[in-house]
Amino acid sequence: MLALPRVMGVLAIVIRGEQHAYGGTGTLVRSTLLEGALSILQAPVRMTAHTLFVAGALTGLKLDWKSPPRKATDIGWSDAARRFALIGAAVASMAAGAALFARPQAILWLMPMGLPLLLAVPLAVLTSRSILGQRLLAQRLLLTPEEHFAPAVLRHAWTHAQRFAAAPQWRDTLSDPWLFHVVRSAMGQRNTVWGSRGKARRLLVRGLLVDQDTERLSASDQMRLLSEPQSLVRLRDHLAANASLTQRRWSDGAALAVAEQSEGLPPRRVGHHRGEVSSC
Repeated sequence: MLALPRVMGVLAIVIRGEQHAYGGTGTLVRSTLLEGALSILQAPVRMTAHTLFVAGALTGLKLDWKSPPRKATDIGWSDAARRFALIGAAVASMAAGAALFARPQAILWLMPMGLPLLLAVPLAVLTSRSILGQRLLAQRLLLTPEEHFAPAVLRHAWTHAQRFAAAPQWRDTLSDPWLFHVVRSAMGQRNTVWGSRGKARRLLVRGLLVDQDTERLSASDQMRLLSEPQSLVRLRDHLAANASLTQRRWSDGAALAVAEQSEGLPPRRVGHHRGEVSSC
């Protein structure tokens, strides 16, 4: 079921004479073997994740379905261990139990499913490394025809985009009304203000006082805010309210200083953080 479609796909490409679009017959075969090996190692992990997701949906336990980050990000060892170490420990316990209380040969039957789960932590870390992707790219492996030979319309679009305007940045979403409207409308009507997720987003927004603070957000937090229109609106309104309050405090302080100078009173100093006023 897993190997035959890949073999038939490679044969169909070769019979139609389209292997040049994949870098040649040798590159196509190497890419297919590499992709098949990675799929074999990742299949038990994916099946376990799908099982836990279905179990969580049926039992009402924690269910967190979110879009994966589209930006290349290396996974740390601690993060991978937090997600997969418990599964690996369970598999190791089953293998030890089979060796002690059942037939030792049972371990051989567990290896196709158990070994990838035992290696889930290093597999997740190593396959997330951007340097690995760069090496595969240098060898022209695992590339689609569009990546080998980009269509002319895409090449013209890239040239046009680089010539006339830079790509929008995260901060532009909050400062450009048109871009804010586009991002907000693109996600449709999503109610994300309730539950633990809504509480987490409110705490995140409250910790941001000025526009510069948004630059400290991680890429995952930026993606969460961009994918949740209500959280994005809350962030914009929160920053606008803080900016208005800061401007009003400075205006009041300036007016007070002018009044005191006209009356011959000693100047006062406005506190940097909270607008405290004290005599110099």
